[in-house]
Amino acid sequence: MQTQIDPVTVLFIILAIAIVILAWAWHFSRSRSILQKWADGNGYTLMQAELRLFRTGPFFLNTTRSQVVYYVTILDALGRERKGWVKVGSWLIGLWSNQAEVKWDT
Repeated sequence: MQTQIDPVTVLFIILAIAIVILAWAWHFSRSRSILQKWADGNGYTLMQAELRLFRTGPFFLNTTRSQVVYYVTILDALGRERKGWVKVGSWLIGLWSNQAEVKWDT
């Protein structure tokens, strides 16, 4: 005896998967865009940006799921290299905000 799969159920599952994939892609695209705007706005050249999902450095226990942390290497306007941690998004509205906070390595 064969079990028939309801086409509406299949369509719902496909739609749900597509929404999750699109939301995930938007999340990381938007976080990278905020990071680049932060660098440009401060006159920095972004040399390297490592997404940090778990090891968030000085932002450990100070970051919500709607914020993203990067470990960055930049060149400032004088050509000096600096490294530090940048948290993008706000505590309340996450990546709907252009907020970025940096904590430099010493």
